[in-house]
Amino acid sequence: MIYLQYSKPIILPDGKRRKSESLKMDIYTDPKNKIESQYNEKILECAELVRCNRQIALITGYYGLDNMNRMDDSFFDYIDEKIDRCQSDKYNGIKQCLNNCFNKTLKFKDLNVDMCEEFRVYLNCLVNAGRYSSNTVTAYFNKFLNLIKLAYNENIIPYDYSQKVPKMKWVEPVKEYLNEQEVSKLLSTPYPNKVFKRGVEFTLNTGLRHSDILDLKHSHIKYQGDGNIILSKVIVKTGKTLIIPLNNAAVNLISKKGEGQVFKGFPDNNRANKMLKEWLKKAKIFKALTFHGLRHTFAMTAVARGIDIYALKELMGHASIENTLIYAKMLPSKLVSEIKKLD
Repeated sequence: MIYLQYSKPIILPDGKRRKSESLKMDIYTDPKNKIESQYNEKILECAELVRCNRQIALITGYYGLDNMNRMDDSFFDYIDEKIDRCQSDKYNGIKQCLNNCFNKTLKFKDLNVDMCEEFRVYLNCLVNAGRYSSNTVTAYFNKFLNLIKLAYNENIIPYDYSQKVPKMKWVEPVKEYLNEQEVSKLLSTPYPNKVFKRGVEFTLNTGLRHSDILDLKHSHIKYQGDGNIILSKVIVKTGKTLIIPLNNAAVNLISKKGEGQVFKGFPDNNRANKMLKEWLKKAKIFKALTFHGLRHTFAMTAVARGIDIYALKELMGHASIENTLIYAKMLPSKLVSEIKKLD
């Protein structure tokens, strides 16, 4: 049997990705006469003709390589193509840092291993200068590498440079959160943006991520026959279905007759962090808390009240119990002793 082998998987007419293709042609491995030898010659000629046709098809884009003519296109435009609404700050941050580093609009043909390493050095300089946190640039750089890998998978660039460049390592940050007295102090402090104020309070009662607050729709709120009200939605970050009961405080923040987004007009993550900082300052709470810290606050409040760790795992939508156990480890030792006395 004669096969064609490809150095890179291609999409055949049957829609499957393959590294080799059977031509469904056989030859005599040990021809015993002139007729069998002539037969082999004709079959090999046919096989060569098929190989040439496949080569032409690859060049002309029949197998999905038509994107190769995008090498002169802007990589920044590609980032905009792939932008995720809930992570727009990260994508825009990547573009800004790339532009500042190279002082030009990058094209696909500018991408290579040396360029990736130069970008890593630049980002580390930003950390050393105190302009960004280590984890912020780690998130930027690793997402940048993911975009390069995606461009390779879409046959826009010839090589996957991300395989030659190691990702930056994420450092587990200290999770800042508010205690119950601080939560009460914050919510009793007036804030002019009512949508933001409601969203913050809803997060403190549900532990939702910022991306899920943005994505939350009235159709995600389910009114049960027994009078209970639950939230049921697919988590934006993980794709896992989250089902959690809503307490009265959370329910009171939702309009029963509403449609579409529950918190329409809620700010993006960058703006939400600035607004929360402003509100904390107004409430005289001096903690460097991000919006994600409200999720930590929900978890720590639940753990401090003695909630079962596996129940908290489901409420948080964690894939692994290890992620949830971090909150138990964060409890002050004195508080842990008090909780154990209740068991």
